[in-house]
Amino acid sequence: MGLQMKRVHKLLIIFAATVLAFVFSAFAQILLVPVLALAAFLAVEWGAAYLAPVLIAVAAGAFLPGDFSAGAIVSVVYLWLIPIILVVYGKKRFPHRYAALALAVVITLGTYLSLTLGSMLRGLPPYAETVDEWAVMVDGYAEVFNGVYGSEDMLEMLTYFESLIPDLLMPYSVLTGEFFAFMLVIFYRLWSKLFKVEPQEMARFSEWRLPKNMHWGSLILVVVIAVVYIARFERAAGIGLSLGLMVIPLFAAQGLAFFLALFSATKAPAGLRVLLFVFTVLLFPYSMLLLAFFGLREQLQNRRRIMKEYLASADQARLLRKDRDEYEKYGYIRRDEEEKKDKDKNESNDSQEDK
Repeated sequence: MGLQMKRVHKLLIIFAATVLAFVFSAFAQILLVPVLALAAFLAVEWGAAYLAPVLIAVAAGAFLPGDFSAGAIVSVVYLWLIPIILVVYGKKRFPHRYAALALAVVITLGTYLSLTLGSMLRGLPPYAETVDEWAVMVDGYAEVFNGVYGSEDMLEMLTYFESLIPDLLMPYSVLTGEFFAFMLVIFYRLWSKLFKVEPQEMARFSEWRLPKNMHWGSLILVVVIAVVYIARFERAAGIGLSLGLMVIPLFAAQGLAFFLALFSATKAPAGLRVLLFVFTVLLFPYSMLLLAFFGLREQLQNRRRIMKEYLASADQARLLRKDRDEYEKYGYIRRDEEEKKDKDKNESNDSQEDK
């Protein structure tokens, strides 16, 4: 009876995940993130068969309007690759950063190609199809809100944004890839905890640090960006922004981690942490540049290591002063006496167990 109930419970969970995957794939693919992470988790813990219904639902939802365009096919492919990567990550338990990197690459390429492949196959600029779709949306807005107060300003802004699309497509894809790769790893760990499965150990955010040679890779990207502008490549602004977005959020995350470590080490009030996150959100994207500056400085100087060494030496000096004062006052160090008593007690317990 218990096994039967457990099986029914599993079937209900995978049925709910399948239904949500179909609905979100058809109408709101951004909401697929927790569902894909859940499907991957279930495949790792219960078997690969539990992944198949979700993958089928994703494809059915994406193709629901009868849209079998190149963009729709690319969307299905990269949405299928996401849980597959998470399954490998969950089974092999390799470092989180490798999973996040693989997911970021897949999502970035998938997002960009889903928006541009149709245009490129027709021999048009990559952004042509997206610009056309945006123009149709703007025309529809103008028709619906014609004469409404404030609609002209909004229409002007939407039309201006249309001119920015060619330069923003690639940066948008990069940001999307980085953000959702991080969220997928977090959601996978969240499902692990909800189902009471011990997730792979992850360092606290305040301990996060980029690889030691990251600044050299960033320097190479800066040189590439400079070459793109000097050579006057077509869409140089979009290319430069995309390359910059590959590293700036990473250093910004390290800068944020540095400040959290500093607050923790100095026992700063919890309100300072709240203010840090509030100002980061309110001042975005300028806050990202500022945090990236501190992250780069931390990368070059490793101030967290210096801070830890200083605090450790300060604690040691404080203990030595305490021991000296106790010795001068009592003629012995009470801490040594307590340690001796604990040792004698442990030895006594061990001898009792041997008997």
